[in-house]
Amino acid sequence: LPNEPPTITDFRTEVSRGPALFVDGVVVDENAPGAVVHIDWLGAVYDVTPDGAGEFYWEIELAEDDEGWVTVTAVDDDGLESDPVRDYISSY
Repeated sequence: LPNEPPTITDFRTEVSRGPALFVDGVVVDENAPGAVVHIDWLGAVYDVTPDGAGEFYWEIELAEDDEGWVTVTAVDDDGLESDPVRDYISSY
């Protein structure tokens, strides 16, 4: 089988009291735990590693006026990149 780029499924964002932003989803790849998930939020990029099932989770505190797009991509251990998934976030 040819090596395919990873995909992100079950992508979800949630803003909770605090306020905090929660981002989670699942990386589907031949070696999902070997992938790195890049989370681009307000011009900064945060990296998380999926668990053995490909699931990833990330959270950050929000300032009162934080608002914008959160964009998530996954890069596998062969350097192939997923299509981005994104959501618009406003803290209130």
